[in-house]
Amino acid sequence: MPFVELETNLPASRIPAGLENRLCAATATILDKPEDRVSVTIRPGMTLLMNKSTEPCAHLLISSIGVVGTAEQNRSHSSSFFKFLTEELSLDQDRYVELVRERICDSVLCMRLGWGVGDHLLVPASTPCLSPRKCSVSAP
Repeated sequence: MPFVELETNLPASRIPAGLENRLCAATATILDKPEDRVSVTIRPGMTLLMNKSTEPCAHLLISSIGVVGTAEQNRSHSSSFFKFLTEELSLDQDRYVELVRERICDSVLCMRLGWGVGDHLLVPASTPCLSPRKCSVSAP
């Protein structure tokens, strides 16, 4: 399940209506994931500083299993998100940062159901790992 978190210092009044739906659809297309499995959070009105400036800007965090691919795939994903958000939010090209992290198994407490470390999802140790990279920590 891809998690997409958009933080921006734009006020809520400058966020285009329906952006969450369009960002969800774009994410599903870009990452080749089912749209009904994409979770989108938009946080307007954040206090953000980028390049020593508080001019309008945005941070996009994408977390998903299997989202980090080859360098070519990553360039394509990044380019598509960049184009989408700079157009939707009318941002200058140097006012956008995209962070991508792949959710991988790191412990028996996190990630056996596709959650990342720090999400604090507790599951039985007998639950099988669903990641293509198997858990590196064995059950106690």
